[in-house]
Amino acid sequence: MKNKFLKSISKLLDNKDFIIILVLLTASLTAYGGVALRVKYNIDSNYFNYINDEAIYSRMSQGNNTDNGLYGTRILTPKLASFLPINPAYSFFLVNWFFTYLTSIVFYIYLKKLNFGRNISFIGALLFLANYVVSGFSGTIVAEPLSYFFWMLGFYFILIDNFPLLALSLFISLFNRETTMLLIPLYFFNRWKWDRTFFLGIMGLVQMNILKRVYTPTTQMVNMFTPITWVYKQHLVRWYNFALFLPAMFGIMWLLAILNYRKASLFVKKTAWLLPFIFLQHTFASSVIRPQFYAFPIIITLALYSFVERKNG
Repeated sequence: MKNKFLKSISKLLDNKDFIIILVLLTASLTAYGGVALRVKYNIDSNYFNYINDEAIYSRMSQGNNTDNGLYGTRILTPKLASFLPINPAYSFFLVNWFFTYLTSIVFYIYLKKLNFGRNISFIGALLFLANYVVSGFSGTIVAEPLSYFFWMLGFYFILIDNFPLLALSLFISLFNRETTMLLIPLYFFNRWKWDRTFFLGIMGLVQMNILKRVYTPTTQMVNMFTPITWVYKQHLVRWYNFALFLPAMFGIMWLLAILNYRKASLFVKKTAWLLPFIFLQHTFASSVIRPQFYAFPIIITLALYSFVERKNG
């Protein structure tokens, strides 16, 4: 399985592609370095007493895996940051930059597999790196960059129909953030295999339940029985944030994506079916911007059809 996957990658890439991958390294450093001064150079003891997600992830990287609320099951990024014996601000910065760079590479390979040319695929990867969500959170302590990486891997594995690697990447990703569960309906939309979709769903639900019992046993999760008035008061009242940031996130690419939908390949069209699921995260998420950015491989890809002429397929 591994050799077959690596061979498929080697056939897709040549020496010029590896040069582009090095250019993406420079671009990722520019995207992150441009706002590097936002890194909190000094995290004192009082910072760890805050209840926002940055403080919680910082505590988790220092070995505190209890009383971390809904964030407590997202252990992978804090664990990776803990391996670096430096200030949490710097360790998260390095981990998040590294996986942002890897995401741009996977996105580039994904676009080439969709038969976009080298130049158009390169533009797509640059559009990802240039987005304000990527640069804007480079100096913060968050877990999303690693999840974006697994999200992009999931898109690619579904595209090439590699179910074992999809299941493995989904399993690992759920140690970081539960949003990657949305890869399951994407798999079903494209492959229509009930048994494998059911397997992925059961695997994910069991895994998340175990993580909750181990790391957040006393936290009340939002679920279908949560009073709708609570959900409304906590999140839906922030509709103006949603209405403001969502159009700004991809700008003109929203319009291009709509105009190009008919000329897109069947696979890309089906990825757009995920957009309602991505937008509905606003109902439960504590952040507006980061959860909606999971739309990037859909919107950017559709927008790129403005620069090429290709047949439906």
